[in-house]
Parts: sequence; structure tokens; C-alpha cells
Amino acid sequence: MGATRFLGLVAAFGVAATGFAGSAFAQGSPVYYSGSAAGQGNCPGISWRLVTQGGNTHGYAWFSDASGLSRVAGLVQPQGAVDLTMTSLQGNGPTGTATGTRSPNGALQAVLKGPGCSNVTISHAKPDIEGGDQK
Repeated sequence: MGATRFLGLVAAFGVAATGFAGSAFAQGSPVYYSGSAAGQGNCPGISWRLVTQGGNTHGYAWFSDASGLSRVAGLVQPQGAVDLTMTSLQGNGPTGTATGTRSPNGALQAVLKGPGCSNVTISHAKPDIEGGDQK
């Protein structure tokens, strides 16, 4: 699969995740996150796009070399605990479990543990969009 087609699929999944999240969860304003972790050695970087509402978190993650796409699902608790699972959807997407914390200002930090190149620290300074307003 070409990189252009793969990135088109990633964009379509991102739009789908954003669209269903607003109607699927009844409590709280949605919070959107996106970011990436740099590649290390022979491993490509990992990028992600997530939406959290009412603690429920859904989204997508992919390797920067377009070798695979994964679904992300789990919880980001108001108290700060983060527990996410990545499951490959297409190709060889990142897989494993990410656990960590959410700071009071909304920043996420978690460690992804999984097979092969799915071992990175995931961090993001602040949410991209919170409650529909751009940050």
C-alpha cells in the first residue's frame, strides 16, 4: 500500500473517531490529543490521534513509515491514571499497553510496552482541543 493511500486512511479514521466520540459519550466535553514519539534505532516513530470524553478514550496510532495502523482504546481518569491498549488494524501497527498519568493541566505521559518497535514513551504537552475550543 502506498504512503499516500495509507495517510488518507489515517485521516479518514481520525475524522471518524472525532465524529463518533461526540455522540457516543454523554458526560463532559471532549478532549483531543495528537502527537508523536521519535523513532529509535531501526524503529520508526509512532504518531497518534485520540479523543477522550467522560474518561473513555478512543483513537488511532500508526508508525511514521506507514507500515501499520492501530486502534487505541482505554481510559484517562480524572484523577490522572492513563490505561490504553493499542491493537493493530492494518499492516504491522503499534500494539501493546500504554500506562501513565495525566497532569492537572491535561498533559499526558505514558509508556507503551509491546512487541518489537512498540516500546516508547508517549508524551504530549497539552490537549489540542478541549470542549470544542482550540488551545
